[in-house]
Amino acid sequence: MPSPIESISSLVTHMIENRFLPISLWAGWLFIIFAKHKIQG
Repeated sequence: MPSPIESISSLVTHMIENRFLPISLWAGWLFIIFAKHKIQG
């Protein structure tokens, strides 16, 4: 099972390659922030 970081990285890279950069950045950052809060408690 790939780590969350690897999954996010591959997803963001895929989106960038398909020219969805703004959407991928917002979605990626929001997901990372949400995940960090969940992990930290």
